Amino acid sequence: MTAGPLVIAAVVYTAVFVSLSGTFPDKVATHFGSDGPDGYMTPVGAWGFTVGLFAIEVLAFGYPAWRRGGTQRALQFNAIACWALAGLTGYLTIALLFANRGLAHPNLVDFPLSTHLPAAAVAAALASGVGATLMWRIQ
Repeated sequence: MTAGPLVIAAVVYTAVFVSLSGTFPDKVATHFGSDGPDGYMTPVGAWGFTVGLFAIEVLAFGYPAWRRGGTQRALQFNAIACWALAGLTGYLTIALLFANRGLAHPNLVDFPLSTHLPAAAVAAALASGVGATLMWRIQ
């Protein structure tokens, strides 16, 4: 219940990456500042970094649940926060894959943070709602 949504998000990210892999430029934009893209990686490097990020999140949220550390309320909050993080991270990383596809150069990526950050917040809220509902149903 806790680490599962992050594992699912990593699997979906990998599936989207594989399906789009022939459409990426030699370098993809991976970081954005106020003026647009300012960080780049190879597509495989970006995939490895992102899957590593998901793995760190799985360990950070899954370990306390596995060890049953804390109160029942704390474990529920941990699971709900994990669902929210999966929605947030999953949305941003997958949207970035779509933004990088078919470009001649990574500087051409159009990824307005003013659009994607609120959308990611909505995805996180929806995912946390699913997690809260599931946690309530299990109790």
